[in-house]
Amino acid sequence: MSNSMMNLVFLAISILMLSFSHAARFSNLLDASMDGDVGMLTRDNREFDFSGDSSASDSSDEDSSALVEVGSESDGDVNQADPDDRDFCYSKEYRKRTLKTMWEMPFIGLFSDLRNQTKFEASGATIAKGYAWVIFDSLRTVGRISLDFNFRSEDNILVPEKDEEEEESQFEGIEYSPETDTFLIVTEVYIADGDRLQSRTEEVKMADDYSSFEVIRECLIDFTFEHENKGFEGIYYFKRDNHRYFMGLCESNYCKTSSGEDAPGREKGHGRLVLAKMVEIEGGDCNWQVEKIIHIPTDAYFTDYSEIAFHGLMGPTVAVTSQEDAAVWVGKFDWENLEFEEGGTVFHFPRNDHCEMIYCNVEGIHFLDEQRLFVTTDKSKSKQPHHCMHKDQMAMVMALGSSY
Repeated sequence: MSNSMMNLVFLAISILMLSFSHAARFSNLLDASMDGDVGMLTRDNREFDFSGDSSASDSSDEDSSALVEVGSESDGDVNQADPDDRDFCYSKEYRKRTLKTMWEMPFIGLFSDLRNQTKFEASGATIAKGYAWVIFDSLRTVGRISLDFNFRSEDNILVPEKDEEEEESQFEGIEYSPETDTFLIVTEVYIADGDRLQSRTEEVKMADDYSSFEVIRECLIDFTFEHENKGFEGIYYFKRDNHRYFMGLCESNYCKTSSGEDAPGREKGHGRLVLAKMVEIEGGDCNWQVEKIIHIPTDAYFTDYSEIAFHGLMGPTVAVTSQEDAAVWVGKFDWENLEFEEGGTVFHFPRNDHCEMIYCNVEGIHFLDEQRLFVTTDKSKSKQPHHCMHKDQMAMVMALGSSY
């Protein structure tokens, strides 16, 4: 028998064996269906339920309200999806509570004139006067971005401080004061009174042509931190009963240190907001005197806190982001009693195909409207995984998940 003939015989035998194998599998599946034992098929070692039997799934619709929200604290024996587990992206809650990316661009692609800058460590954002305004903790410069979000637009400009050389700013939050047409910028930590670690605000005025800004006033915030790298990360400003108020979002839990394994600052779900009122001091100086420490609900079960934003002027809807957890909590705030309402929903920033966090450095947010957020990211850190580089130093627009 020739070699070609032998090859044909072997091919025919292989096809017959394969056909018998598929027939056997189909027969087993048919037998199982006759016995009512069909439903769970697997893919990549994960089970998928095709039976339509709610008792075979993770939870029925009736039980879904009892499940702990993804990203919030576990309650008793109820199991929650672990955000550090790859299976997290296969949970039902991930699909409902994941932000949708609508637009994004690196800062280096937004500004027509980069002013010799290539590093943009965005640390806070606000929207005012028809533009988005972004600060950078690496620059004493404010970025103005058109809400058209166009590449290298002439409307997107970097506004430096007047007559000052560029240096690291430690800027962490920015808010607009409409009654004075100025911006309030908060620094993370400022060493005052010898070794006391405090924060301060710099009130800045933009030039008419936005060629520069000038600091017109500095005010210390009468609150002491424990660590020079764990101060305020976000702010909100408002005026009430003819008084100026400042809200400072602490980066760590309890506003305490995060150094060490058992540090109180790493006890998730204990975020704090510091409320302070501006007091005029003789001689033209000013101070922010603390009036209340506001507890963020434990529903925002975060390792750290990076920004706070309200929808509208003193609106009830509030958002708080976490950089380490790559998530945002959206809830309600009671302005009459100056406290958060319990509840709310945690949304997660999208992940890559391996369910790894890629939006690892979210530091700025602001509501564009009820459903969409303007978001900015810091530069990724050397200790972070390489995939965190893909979304760092960027501006973006995100839509809230379907469960909102």
